[in-house]
Amino acid sequence: WYTIAFPLTIKGDLFPIHTQSSQVITEEMVDLIVEMCDQSLSKKIENQLFSFKTGGYYVEKGIFVPTRIKDPNVLTAFNKVLKPGVRFLDLGSGDGRVVFLASLFGATSTGIEFDEDMFNSSLRARGKLSNRFDLSKTELIRGDFFDADFSGYDVIYYFMSGSFEEKRLEDKLAKELKQGAVLVGYIEHEAFKELLSVGRAGARKRAARAA
Repeated sequence: WYTIAFPLTIKGDLFPIHTQSSQVITEEMVDLIVEMCDQSLSKKIENQLFSFKTGGYYVEKGIFVPTRIKDPNVLTAFNKVLKPGVRFLDLGSGDGRVVFLASLFGATSTGIEFDEDMFNSSLRARGKLSNRFDLSKTELIRGDFFDADFSGYDVIYYFMSGSFEEKRLEDKLAKELKQGAVLVGYIEHEAFKELLSVGRAGARKRAARAA
């Protein structure tokens, strides 16, 4: 397996995105996901999330910070590894925006979120977006992703500090990622330093314990 870590360097116009499926993703489609997810947040989450003092929404098992899904790094990485038939898992899926985005690339997309308020936000967002997009291949699960079996997924996404037990998560990933699987990491600190390769999409580095 290999990893894709951010930041990357992407140049030129990105939209429209011609995916590996028949779907063409426009900037307006991504903006709509962001808008509906933002609108679906409860006031409690919103007040803490957008506070300069907190920098994120603190829950029992980690910190939720929304992925900037219009980031060219995210979109380029997803277009490289997501296509019909790929099973995608978002670890700590929050309001679901990454799960919904992954489905636009054709992947069968699953998100696991432990916090009840965040999970309910994702359900509200999916309800709003279902009128615009086919989200039949998305699944939102309320639970602890440490209880999940990662070996059945082709692409796993993780945002920094989504878990307060990152060493435990690193060990689980190294043990369970199947051959050929991809770990996409939106990570800005040294967590997973044994797993993550630094640089451009597609850079490969095997962790010793994954052999």
